Amino acid sequence: MKRLKTLGTVFLVCMGLSAHTKEGILPTVSDPWLSSPNAAALTRYAFGNMGMAELSLTKGKGGFVDFNGSPDVLSVDASVESFFRLNSRAVVYGSMSYTNFSGHDMAGSAFISRHLPFDIVEDSLTNTGTKHQDTYRLIGGLGYDLYKGFSLGARLDYTAANLAKYKDLRHKNKLMDLDLTAGFYLPLNMGGRSTLSLGANYLYHRTTESVQFSTYGKNDKVYNSLVSYANFMGHLEQFGMNGYTDKSREMPLVSDYNGVGAQLNLQSSIFNFYNAFSYAHRRGYYGRRSPYTITYADHESDIYHYDAQLSARTARGSRFALDLSLSAENLRTDAANYRELKNDQGATYYEYYTPVKTANKLWTDGTVAFTAELGNLKPTLLGEIGGSLLPLCLFRAGLNWHHREQTAYVYPFPRRQNISSHEPFVSLCRNIAAARKSSAYWTFGLDFSFLKGSGEPFEDFTYQAPSDKQELPPTMDAYLWREYTWLTAAQYRIGGSAAYSFIMPGPKLRTFVRFSLSHRKANESNIYSQGCDFTTGSLAVGCAF
Repeated sequence: MKRLKTLGTVFLVCMGLSAHTKEGILPTVSDPWLSSPNAAALTRYAFGNMGMAELSLTKGKGGFVDFNGSPDVLSVDASVESFFRLNSRAVVYGSMSYTNFSGHDMAGSAFISRHLPFDIVEDSLTNTGTKHQDTYRLIGGLGYDLYKGFSLGARLDYTAANLAKYKDLRHKNKLMDLDLTAGFYLPLNMGGRSTLSLGANYLYHRTTESVQFSTYGKNDKVYNSLVSYANFMGHLEQFGMNGYTDKSREMPLVSDYNGVGAQLNLQSSIFNFYNAFSYAHRRGYYGRRSPYTITYADHESDIYHYDAQLSARTARGSRFALDLSLSAENLRTDAANYRELKNDQGATYYEYYTPVKTANKLWTDGTVAFTAELGNLKPTLLGEIGGSLLPLCLFRAGLNWHHREQTAYVYPFPRRQNISSHEPFVSLCRNIAAARKSSAYWTFGLDFSFLKGSGEPFEDFTYQAPSDKQELPPTMDAYLWREYTWLTAAQYRIGGSAAYSFIMPGPKLRTFVRFSLSHRKANESNIYSQGCDFTTGSLAVGCAF
């Protein structure tokens, strides 16, 4: 399930994008309902029609990357999104985006998706090559007020992506990710200026990622891949005509989710308290569901997510908010236990027996953040995009934390990992009028974070004493240590941005240009590390309409 962010101030026309790079570019709207999966709450939208288009170029370089990352990346992003009130009852939201990503010297995971039931990684560091990915995303939502605020709504979030690696062992990926939600929203007047709002929605989510492995031309070289159950331990497979890396067919990794969500909001003249909870059950498989093909693995998990925001606004327009976000997923994977048989016609079919448990994985993530919007620059874009106010200063501080506990089972040699990390962060954004009577303004931002993790990269043990003939299962230590360092090494990140926003003559569009730069540095390394630094620069142009 896609993680839904309602942390801090919701930048209305930048929802779903990285907030720290866009703070202050456009006026803010402090309503977490508008970024929830329940589109019925779109009827709360009380501003004029508004939208934003943006084009950005991002370049990253450095050796401090995850095991499946690239030390040299280039990304081009284009997006457009808009809120539009059709009439007094109906509001729609729409968004389209495209990302073109290229990374050099890449290997690691063969998949695009994360939170995998298992992974497929090469067992060699010598086959790194360029990877290219195109990602297309379309979001549409409709909220309709049926009677005195009681609203129904539906939302579609569709992502398609293509990935290719251009060096043997090559692979091509096709990803389809679909989110569908339908729900209701009901505001209840509690007397005076207090309102209790309720919402609920149903969620269906399907992810299908097919991968096909290949080599270029005739090649006698042997390529092995590690099917990693967890912690880069599993079984080794030679590239050929069968198995997880079967070159004769595309192999789909499929996950289906069914879930529900509930929202509750208490609003008074002094404060607003928003709560949202969701639960989903995930079930899926790798392979093809057919009597004549092999389903190699099955998986299922339970996913929980909770968001809360307590906010208050002063008489002078300053706003303060405290946000909390928690999520957890517990995933189990079973490998198929099957036998190949032939029927009377000579056709091959497969008979399945009790599956073998190969992994348990638990991910827990959380964020708590305090946001302060202080003062008002001046009424901005009055009559253009709602006449909201732009804060003079925006301050944000908080803590991210992550915990991962996973075990790979290769009897009798399980491997366990239990790691955690904490990342305090702080950011400051300042808006400054370009001239006394000008509608143009500058936005300057600074942010800093420090991450420190704990736990061991792995713990190997046995259920019972192995026999002399039993060998240790294959592992990929280089990727294990690279990922462990990425997740737990003491590291800091510092970033800054500068933006200029003005009214473009002629079309009278609110236009902005933004440059941002960030640098991450790790204070720890190991023999498999590619470096301790990574620097990212981004240039973006856009407009509001």
